[in-house]
Amino acid sequence: MKSDRRVKYTKMVLRNSLIQLLNEKPFEKITIKELCQRADVNRGTFYVHYNDQEDLLQQIQDELIEGMQNLCEKGGCKKSDWFKYVRENKDAVLCLYSHKATKSFAERINSLLREYLKLSVKDRGIKNEGKNEILFDYLVSGIVGCTLHWLTRDCPCDDEQLICILERLWQGTVSEFVK
Repeated sequence: MKSDRRVKYTKMVLRNSLIQLLNEKPFEKITIKELCQRADVNRGTFYVHYNDQEDLLQQIQDELIEGMQNLCEKGGCKKSDWFKYVRENKDAVLCLYSHKATKSFAERINSLLREYLKLSVKDRGIKNEGKNEILFDYLVSGIVGCTLHWLTRDCPCDDEQLICILERLWQGTVSEFVK
């Protein structure tokens, strides 16, 4: 049991250290040596858990996306759970969404949101047609943009207020589109 906690702790400090370094410099300039120094972990320990920096970065992204997918699969993605999860992972989400080395992370989040939105508008008479793709692009961009704005300003309103704002914008957009 103790080793389990140590493994979790080691992975957590390595992940946090990589996020901190990504906020300071390009991914290509980050070395295993400085990553391990920042995390106060020796190189051998790093290699027990990861093959290289790319492996660590990919695992961070996969974990975050998997967490978001799990939320959407449980009872249709409760919005308050989604925003709580995003807020709890704020540093990683902000860093990975905007960092050049993690372009696929942004694409994966956008794709996940797009699929959720398509399912949620199905019962509103909007068919999944090619001409409606602009609606989904607009909605995803709006949700992501507002969420990133909210996160970068240290969540100036609570989750429920943000959800209310986004739902009003969403309902207005979708209702105009159906007309």
